[in-house]
Amino acid sequence: MSMTAVNIVKVLFVAGLYVFLWYVARAVRSQLAIPSTGTEEVPPAPTGETRRVEPPRLVITGEHEQVIEVRDDVVVGRGVEAGVILNDSYASDAHARFGSAEGRLWVEDLESTNGTLVNDAPLTGRISLNRGDTLVIGQTTLEVR
Repeated sequence: MSMTAVNIVKVLFVAGLYVFLWYVARAVRSQLAIPSTGTEEVPPAPTGETRRVEPPRLVITGEHEQVIEVRDDVVVGRGVEAGVILNDSYASDAHARFGSAEGRLWVEDLESTNGTLVNDAPLTGRISLNRGDTLVIGQTTLEVR
């Protein structure tokens, strides 16, 4: 093989390597993106009418659904000190804290070993939740309804 052919193969290999790394970096960045906190707007009630909006609830989905009413801060985890105890060996003793403020539900991860996912994105810090959001704590799935 001539030197020119060898050099062309080298350049193509390096270019292909850079394209591959670019795709990997893009995929990692999309997985590490912080989920948007979003806002859920309630349309104003017609004049003269009052409208009661039900506060969001957490529902542990699965074979037997369990509804969690969050009025004060509540810790969810595997430990006996948790307000909501999960039978999940992948959950930390004190995995995540949920709370309610101004009719909005929020969540924060308590430095759990396996982390918390919100809509398939890793949770960092405290975020506000919207109806329809899904959370994964260990192998347990929760939904905001």
